Parts: sequence; structure tokens; C-alpha cells
Amino acid sequence: MAVGAEPHHPEQVTVFLAVSPITAAGLGAALLGERLSMGLFVGLACVALGLWLAYRPDIPSGADESAAGQNRSVGTGGEHRTDA
Repeated sequence: MAVGAEPHHPEQVTVFLAVSPITAAGLGAALLGERLSMGLFVGLACVALGLWLAYRPDIPSGADESAAGQNRSVGTGGEHRTDA
């Protein structure tokens, strides 16, 4: 493997891909004098919201346990349940 070419987790790559257009727009405005529109800022807010939704902290463990308990009480047919 080449030096510096370490494998990355897919989540890290996804964040990079989501932020690339925002970086390009910012550099275009800074270096080329392009105009920043309201649509750009709305898009930025949507990207930020999407990243937050994708990477927000996990659900507390108490909620997971209650959901798991609900799933255990429902059978799907011919299976044998021992937790009833």
C-alpha cells in the first residue's frame, strides 16, 4: 500500500463528498469574485441538516431496549418463541 493511502471509512468519504460543492462555491467567490446567492445558503443549510441527521448521536439505550422488547413479543409465523 502506498504511503499516506490509508483506507477510509465510507462515512468519512460521504462527508467529504457532501462538503465539496460548498467548498467549491466558497473558493469561487473568494478567488474568482463569483456572487453568492440566497439559494447557495439554503443549499448549505440543507447539506448541514443532512449531515447532522446522518451523524447525530445514537438513540439512548433505554429506547433501544423498549423497541427490542416490542419486537420480541411479535411472532412472524412458524417460529418458536421462548420469551413469552
